[in-house]
Amino acid sequence: MKINTSEIYTRYIATLTQERTGLEEENKGLLKSKEYILGNLEEYKAFLNTFCTVKFEDIEEVNFSYIERSILLKEYKEEEKFKEAENTVKRFVNVLVEIKKRQKQINERLEEIKGLLVDSKDFIKVIGLFNNKVVDSILKGYIFHFGHRLSYLCIKKKDISLRKRKKIDWGTSNKNKKEIIERGDTPYEVLTRNEDGSICTDNGGEYWLAYHTKQIEYLWHWAKGRAPFPNKFFYKFKPTYCGAGNNGCVQKLKQLESSNSEFLKYFHL
Repeated sequence: MKINTSEIYTRYIATLTQERTGLEEENKGLLKSKEYILGNLEEYKAFLNTFCTVKFEDIEEVNFSYIERSILLKEYKEEEKFKEAENTVKRFVNVLVEIKKRQKQINERLEEIKGLLVDSKDFIKVIGLFNNKVVDSILKGYIFHFGHRLSYLCIKKKDISLRKRKKIDWGTSNKNKKEIIERGDTPYEVLTRNEDGSICTDNGGEYWLAYHTKQIEYLWHWAKGRAPFPNKFFYKFKPTYCGAGNNGCVQKLKQLESSNSEFLKYFHL
């Protein structure tokens, strides 16, 4: 199954929207809990105003970490009812502290999500910039780890000197064929083959196929064997051949190889 950038964008927006909705619902629940606690604390309003360093009227305004540190009570008679009130107030305040912390986390994340909800054009632009940076880094000898147990992507050097079946150099081959036709001769062509695939008859034309003679080949390599997920044989990594301005993964690697770049020494068999 192929997933294009439009599908990725749709899933991206859906994921962020779902997260935002969940956080907003959680925030509503925290507000209700806060109101409930403040309602219960009102019963201890006189106690707070008499014995605590923080007044009941100020309890929502001050920083709750300050409340947590400053809940030290003024001197009062060691009576059981005061001791029970102190424990209850401290318990309520500790819950308010945790609510405030969580609300702060939620609001910060909601602000992040607000900035991440971009339109499709900006999203595709960012994806393109990111991919180009990743590709350029890999071409300098780095390894890119996908995360999520998907292993890594790198450039692999392969010794093809002992390869029995040579790889056709289609660029040179097509050039040879064109030259033969232009001078009025006939390019070689197989007319019939036997059942086993061997050539039976041909047109007697001039042979034009050329083969790569290099000993080393550089390839984009996804280390799928190191990825701990099932049914890996259903998946493969296919690098782009051409991008905007001929800057696809395959083209960039070819340019690096043809320039005999110093970065080639960082790639291993």
